[in-house]
Amino acid sequence: LTVSRGAYTTEATTTPPPTTTTAAPTTTAETTSTDETVSTVPRLVGMSESEAISALSEIGLSYNVRYTSDAKGTIGNVVYQQPNSGDVVDKGSTVTITVKSSPEETTEAEEASE
Repeated sequence: LTVSRGAYTTEATTTPPPTTTTAAPTTTAETTSTDETVSTVPRLVGMSESEAISALSEIGLSYNVRYTSDAKGTIGNVVYQQPNSGDVVDKGSTVTITVKSSPEETTEAEEASE
């Protein structure tokens, strides 16, 4: 995990600003940054669609759901997510989850947390 200490531009300096590196969080949805304006994306892969949506809503993130039958995994579970788990994003950001569906259900739906 890398935490920014502000904007970095090559015009201002030729060395990157100092960063803090720590171990990545585990798989709990409760993991958030101490900064009230950002959230750490939880590991959603393997969760059911409803569990993933609840986990994102709890930490102030929106979501976009896609469905695919072309992935390995359990039907109804998240098989891919973007951004990745452990990424730090602004609250209200959208996380796209891809859910394994049966072949006849390959469509896209959008939802937004409130």
